[in-house]
Amino acid sequence: MIKYYKLIDWCTYREDPLSSMELKVFDLRDEYINESFQKLVNVFQRTCSIGVFIAPSPEIWKDLCKNCEIPEWACAATFESTVFVKPKSMWSNFNVGTFEETVLHELVHCLIGNQQQDPFPIWLNEALAIYYSDQKKYYNQISIEGIDFETLGYDHKNLYDLSISRLMYMLESQSIMSIIKSFQKGGKTYEVNN
Repeated sequence: MIKYYKLIDWCTYREDPLSSMELKVFDLRDEYINESFQKLVNVFQRTCSIGVFIAPSPEIWKDLCKNCEIPEWACAATFESTVFVKPKSMWSNFNVGTFEETVLHELVHCLIGNQQQDPFPIWLNEALAIYYSDQKKYYNQISIEGIDFETLGYDHKNLYDLSISRLMYMLESQSIMSIIKSFQKGGKTYEVNN
């Protein structure tokens, strides 16, 4: 189940998350996100309640970024079963998908995070989020030759391009479910074909 809320301010949320909730945000295409989320639940075979908090202003988003160590370039961030989303008024400079695609991207992170004792590597976590949110069109296929995916992190400028490039390469010889199952069983990056 997904519930949408406006985030009043970070201090109120931190002290009492329930007090910062307002009425459901109705400008989302709820059916699209909810139907897509249900498909993701079936893929990852996990259920969880997820709160999507939408910052109502740039000031509140900046405060959240500062207090939670979210990079200012991020459109959204996931913490356990909570998604925080940048206000729509700040989206004009981003080329990473629609608001709905970005929410789906973060929902994939929630489902992956809630199912793993040992988390997926960063590259696979991001690649699956891009793949299942249909954001592939926003990223470039680039060479993955010579990349150490074991150490690839958020500090790498091409993390997202490399991640989806690697997944698409793997999909040439394996199904998406076989890749997911391999890592759910504790597979390591080096055990999967480069």
